[in-house]
Amino acid sequence: MASQEMTRPVHRQRGWLVALGMLLVATGGSERAAGKVNALPGGNAPSRIVLTQAKAGEQPLLVEGQVLRPDGKTPAAGIVLYVYQTDTTGRYSARPGDPPRLRGWVRTDTAGRYAYRTIRPGPYPGHRTPAHVHVQLWGDGAPPQWGTTLEFADDALLGRTERQESTALGRFAFVCVPRLDAQKVQHCRHDLRIKSTEDRFEPNTRHGFTVSGRPR
Repeated sequence: MASQEMTRPVHRQRGWLVALGMLLVATGGSERAAGKVNALPGGNAPSRIVLTQAKAGEQPLLVEGQVLRPDGKTPAAGIVLYVYQTDTTGRYSARPGDPPRLRGWVRTDTAGRYAYRTIRPGPYPGHRTPAHVHVQLWGDGAPPQWGTTLEFADDALLGRTERQESTALGRFAFVCVPRLDAQKVQHCRHDLRIKSTEDRFEPNTRHGFTVSGRPR
């Protein structure tokens, strides 16, 4: 259970998400940082992917959005998003330590747009953490970083503070009000603004840095 709790949403991780921009400069490294980003997976990913198709009893979900540069206005083309989530039982994988079963890499198109098809995740078993989808970003001038964590307005576990924080972000809100279409698919919008600084990733959140899911 501890491994589940360690991957809680990014807006609850502020105490240990540390920007490493100054370290990169001190070690010489804009060129090395660029090489590191280019070596990460997802550089050839499409702009629309399917994490999983819904089975009986699972709620289909389509997430679409646009990634913008730090100015919040310029579309960010060529940005890789690594998304991962729990299944409907609130678990990432069958065995602790394995990479999440529901995960994938998507790369923004020329207008900074992306989309992925998945299912509604479940909350961690025995915890009060709302259901969520994690997002990491990198590439084309953006160092590896956390994006805001997608959460859902109809989740009874979602607290007032998270709702207020999301609303304050305006266009970049992370709490989605799901819209149900005629095919019973829920739709969510999740726009993101990249940063110029790098975030710290704990060992159990680095599985997106390699296709195998092994830390690097």
